[in-house]
Amino acid sequence: MNHHDEWSKTKDVIVGLYPKWSLTTQQASVFRDEFMPLRQDVLREAVKRLWVEDKFGAGSLNNGKLKAMYTRVRQEKEAAFSERDQEHEDEVDWKDVKQDHEAILRNVLLSDVNDVMAAADRIRNGFGRWGYMRPRMCEGSNPSNWSAMMQSAVLYEIENPSVPDGVVKDDTLPSEVLDKERRAPEAGGLDFLDGSPTDVAD
Repeated sequence: MNHHDEWSKTKDVIVGLYPKWSLTTQQASVFRDEFMPLRQDVLREAVKRLWVEDKFGAGSLNNGKLKAMYTRVRQEKEAAFSERDQEHEDEVDWKDVKQDHEAILRNVLLSDVNDVMAAADRIRNGFGRWGYMRPRMCEGSNPSNWSAMMQSAVLYEIENPSVPDGVVKDDTLPSEVLDKERRAPEAGGLDFLDGSPTDVAD
């Protein structure tokens, strides 16, 4: 549906709610220039709300009140859209985090047991770099019972073993396996409002 059709729908709403409202040719031209470029779905909602708030209208549509109501309705719609968008982003982020944790645990479980236990012991004992950070839930020999931080630390320590002074013997980045797995798929009476369509406001 083009913008001219949308404007026609708006005129129908105005005619239905304000049947006695009339403007001079000059007034109609100013009204059209002011309101036709706006988002018509929002404008129609604003006309309806204004009619209700004015106790079902007083026979005339107040341009100033309509513009204020339009701004209010649009802000409400944009805020609602932003909240839905943020909720979706949070959901996607959580899914990514969960996939990361699963991939890390899978790589730890596939590593040599001796390497896993040796790395875990170095972390628990504060060996090298781990003197500055001690992951929680790090006890026991079952990686599945460790915290996600401990699992990540063990995987990193296996690939980049620490030395006593905290210098990393091999400072290459963690395994590219994790990145590879993450990338894997898975108007009667108001004809004066007629006019040529103008650009639509954002």
